[in-house]
Amino acid sequence: MTRLGIRDFWFRSDTFTLDKNWVLEVCRMIVERKLAIRWTTNSRADTIDAERLVAMKRAGCFALGFGIESGDQELLDRMKKGTTLEQCRRAVRLCREHGILTYLFFVIGLPWDSRETVRRTVAFAKELDGDVSNFSIAYPFPDSELYRIAVSLGLLRDGEEACGDYSRPSIPTLHLSRGEVARLEKWANRKLLLRPVHAVRVLLKLRSPRLMVQYVKAGIRMLAYSLKKGHG
Repeated sequence: MTRLGIRDFWFRSDTFTLDKNWVLEVCRMIVERKLAIRWTTNSRADTIDAERLVAMKRAGCFALGFGIESGDQELLDRMKKGTTLEQCRRAVRLCREHGILTYLFFVIGLPWDSRETVRRTVAFAKELDGDVSNFSIAYPFPDSELYRIAVSLGLLRDGEEACGDYSRPSIPTLHLSRGEVARLEKWANRKLLLRPVHAVRVLLKLRSPRLMVQYVKAGIRMLAYSLKKGHG
């Protein structure tokens, strides 16, 4: 950090906040060593509380990412997510109270997704009103729970390699074709991106010209992508 002059970090971790004692110890060491850094990482709605957030904020954390996935509790339960909508509400509220930005990830195209569940997810995303929110397309990695479910429901053949990615559906759902999944994912992103008041509020929170420019560029890229015609 001193030699290269790097002050901003992303701690690469699926769930940085999983072990509370470890989190508190890492933050204590950052503070004790007087490391003037800013950092962000990923969390999970059921692994956040005020004590962790206070320590993380003091140690330089300015943003947290959460995989919310869906706004339909039944769908989350079927996917064995292990979190509730209320836990998601609480996590985002606590971050806001402690001055930490939130990046919320949502998924379109889970096996039981329908137009109605997608509408509920978009409504939940608006309710949570994260500082940044993003919809992507569900991707069944080999040996993942999603892969096993897709095979069991006949949406994917056992041993078949998924041909899509986070922006291109590789499987349909029980209620939607792959083309419908693609179009709904773009529609969902447009519903969140085309909110000027929200965008202005986030820019004011950033308080850094460099971060503001990065946010605007990312928003333009996401909007351009969401306006493209979905794959059939």
